Amino acid sequence: MSRHCQRVDQLHAGMTERQAASLLEFAMQRHGARKPSFDSIVAARARASQPHAEATDAPIEPGDPVLVDWGAVRDHYCSDATRVLFLEPPDARWREVYAIVRKAQELAIAEIRHGADLRHVDAAARDCVRAAGYGENFGHGVGLEVHERPAFRPNSTGKLAEGMVVTVEPGIYLPGWGGVRIEDLVVVRQHGADILTALPRDLESSILS
Repeated sequence: MSRHCQRVDQLHAGMTERQAASLLEFAMQRHGARKPSFDSIVAARARASQPHAEATDAPIEPGDPVLVDWGAVRDHYCSDATRVLFLEPPDARWREVYAIVRKAQELAIAEIRHGADLRHVDAAARDCVRAAGYGENFGHGVGLEVHERPAFRPNSTGKLAEGMVVTVEPGIYLPGWGGVRIEDLVVVRQHGADILTALPRDLESSILS
C-alpha cells in the first residue's frame, strides 16, 4: 500500500475509514485473493493509537496520517502487512516516531535466522523503542492462520527454525495522538531472513501528496 501499489490514489480526505477498507479488500480479491485474512484496519490519526482498531464511518480529515493493516488469503495461506500513509508531508514528530519504528524493525530482522532465540528478536526491537522513550512492539507467526506461533514477546520461549514465516511489526502507539506500525512478512533462513513484503518501508514512499 504505497505509491508503488495500484489505485492507492483512491485514498483521499473525505472518504471514511470503512470506504477505504472496502476499496482495499476489493483490490485484493481482484488480484487473486480468496478473501481478506482478517478485517482490514484503516485508522486515521488518533485512532491509529489502537493497535487493532476497526475501520469506522469516521471521515479521513485533510492531513490525517492513516494506518492501514491488511492481509489476503491465497492458496490457503495468509499474508499480513502494515503501513502508515500520509496524505500530506508529516511534521517533525511523525517523522521522529516513524524513524524509531523503522529502526526497531531493521534491528529485529537482523536478528532473525535459524536457531535465533525468540526473546532476542523481540528484545532487539523492544529495546530500541524503549530507549527512545516510547511504547512496545508486537509480532506473530503466520501461515494457514493469520496468528500462529511463534510469537515475539519478552517471555517467549523457543527458537526460530528455517522455513518459518513470521511477521516483524514494531509499533509506537500514543493515545490521543496516533500510532505508527511497520509490518512485514519474513521467511527464516539458515543465516538470515528473506523479506516477502515487496512494499518500500521508507517514509517518503508513504507520502501520497
